[in-house]
Amino acid sequence: MSISSNLETRDMDTPTIRVPVKTSGGEVFKLDGDTTVVAVAKRHGGGSVDLVATITDADGGIITISVGSDDLDQGVYTLQVRVTKSGEVQTVVEAYLNVKYSIPGAA
Repeated sequence: MSISSNLETRDMDTPTIRVPVKTSGGEVFKLDGDTTVVAVAKRHGGGSVDLVATITDADGGIITISVGSDDLDQGVYTLQVRVTKSGEVQTVVEAYLNVKYSIPGAA
């Protein structure tokens, strides 16, 4: 499992997060024919939210996560990326996602 560094965004932003998945030995975790799920949960209470995840480079082990502007409120979340490989579910990435307050107004 890879542990990513902490991630940061704002509650009105719509980031695309590119996640490289590696083995514990630092090698690329190939994602051919696999399915992926991304879930986030607020660290101090609150339910979990599923985000949209796409395998964008199977040979390179890259998963892209899309976050909509209404998906997450302000707070600190634990983000987990789970991959189903040969029928076995594995958590391959875990990171903290800090969602900061956005000042309302036109962009």
